[in-house]
Amino acid sequence: MSGPTDKGGKHSMTVSRRHFLQAISIAAAGATMLQWGAPGVQAQAAASDPNLHLLNRLTYGPRPEDVARIHAIGYEAFLDEQLNPQQIDDSHMDSILLPFGLLKLDRHALYGLDDAYFRSYQALIGAMISRAVYSKRQLLERMVEFWADHFNVAGDDSKPDQVGYQRDAIRANALGNFRALVLATARHPALLYYLDNAYNIAEHPNENYARELLELH
Repeated sequence: MSGPTDKGGKHSMTVSRRHFLQAISIAAAGATMLQWGAPGVQAQAAASDPNLHLLNRLTYGPRPEDVARIHAIGYEAFLDEQLNPQQIDDSHMDSILLPFGLLKLDRHALYGLDDAYFRSYQALIGAMISRAVYSKRQLLERMVEFWADHFNVAGDDSKPDQVGYQRDAIRANALGNFRALVLATARHPALLYYLDNAYNIAEHPNENYARELLELH
């Protein structure tokens, strides 16, 4: 996928640090909507209401619209809906995610950006927070976060590669087949580089990724 280019030939995006901080501020403000009552009240309510218990387990916290939805369609239907996120109309997220458009770029385009490392990092964080707060596909977002932590790729060295890693390996398989998820992460440059498989050659074997795969994954 190619993006717009500036006069220097590098891909140019319109997102500035100011726009990023504005987007994060909006998301943070929206996060306050996820708080409803004191923790003790939440626990008591969830214990007596299976719907609230399910929302606490599947989502980032019961929002008014989630409570209304589960009461309207029922426990089983809500669970089935969350397990099949492609059935959920989440088109309102298109405008919310506009400031993080570089998440759609391929690896070549990302490395052509000015300040690619910082901009990849801010887009990943900003989109994650925005999706957690505003997306209707709550279970998908929680599973993306879970698997990204489980198949962790850390460090600033691979931030541009993490865009494709989280999009094509993690998000694409977050609610799918575990074998497919493992294979997708195992074949992605971000994880292979992070766990030193780039240096694994016959003359000098590096077993870091192999140990990680057998012990943790």
